[in-house]
Amino acid sequence: MKSELIQLFAINMKRLRQDAGITQEELSFRSGIHRNYISDAERGARNVTIKIIEKIAHGLGIQPEELLKQPSGKYLSQLFNIPNNFENSEVEQKQNLNNKITDNN
Repeated sequence: MKSELIQLFAINMKRLRQDAGITQEELSFRSGIHRNYISDAERGARNVTIKIIEKIAHGLGIQPEELLKQPSGKYLSQLFNIPNNFENSEVEQKQNLNNKITDNN
């Protein structure tokens, strides 16, 4: 089972890369990280270091904390592996649960 933080990072990394309109190969070039590592990180298969987070953020032209922010909308459903056919109320329940967990930590 993947760590929720690793999964959160992976979802954000892929979303931000796609939003920037660049390929994994381009991000690899911009960040100085091998393309296979970029792919692994986007799938949550790597436990990335702070230095790697910094390099990826630089390659994306963002602040590192953007890679660790809680998602919303369809990206929230990816974090909790919620099928797309769930009703919004069920997604909101998962989000409320996540908020309670976050608030207690």
